[in-house]
Amino acid sequence: MKNIVLFLLVITNSFNACSQEPNQIEHSFNLGNRIVSFQEFKGKKKAPFILLSVHSNERTGIETAEAFSQEHKVPFFQILNENKRMIEFSNNEKKFSVDPNRIYTDEGVRASLSKNGNYDTSDFVLLQQFNKFILEKLDPDKVLIAMHNNTEGEYDINRYLKDLKADADSVHVNEKIDADDFFLTTDATIFCRLKCLNYNVILQNNSGAADDGSLSVLYGKRNLPYVNIEAQHGHKEEQVRMLNDLIKVLKEQ
Repeated sequence: MKNIVLFLLVITNSFNACSQEPNQIEHSFNLGNRIVSFQEFKGKKKAPFILLSVHSNERTGIETAEAFSQEHKVPFFQILNENKRMIEFSNNEKKFSVDPNRIYTDEGVRASLSKNGNYDTSDFVLLQQFNKFILEKLDPDKVLIAMHNNTEGEYDINRYLKDLKADADSVHVNEKIDADDFFLTTDATIFCRLKCLNYNVILQNNSGAADDGSLSVLYGKRNLPYVNIEAQHGHKEEQVRMLNDLIKVLKEQ
């Protein structure tokens, strides 16, 4: 009798394990001659935000988001692209190399394809389908937190006081913080609270920012909350602190 009970318990546990939804899923998309994977860590807790990485070479941001996601059991998505920034693929015997953060508007799709020479309607539709594949996984009712890294001297908050001035509604600079480490958001309330914490932070000009096809521009056009946590490659301690403080800000909303 004991053996029968033990057998039934084993079968029941095995069935429950198999029936549970996996926490990590890889969604696949056929981008021309390539299969691009979009990895989702579902998390177990309801959270008002989503973590995202679209550039596979930005390891500091990915490691920060992965650790936070695992510890707090919250959703994290990332494009898997062999540690590269640009996604390379072929379609109709034409080769393309596109930035996966420049394809979320029609203008962005056109610009991305134009950099690679001639393209036709099928190439345009393919990239539109790819951005839809990404966007349909992201809940628009939640704050999108994008993790990004930069190289010193190439992209920092001071550019929004100069050549990118038109893209910013407001800019707050703390000169004691590295200019490469900053937030960019589409949401005025989030901007004000990060400003009160004396972080480097930009409020995007949602109606006037140049349409580069990025997620920040798309979310700005749609009046959706988006935050980019931008930090220099290797500034992991700072990016961890920025993420933790941002989550505290979001909990206050």
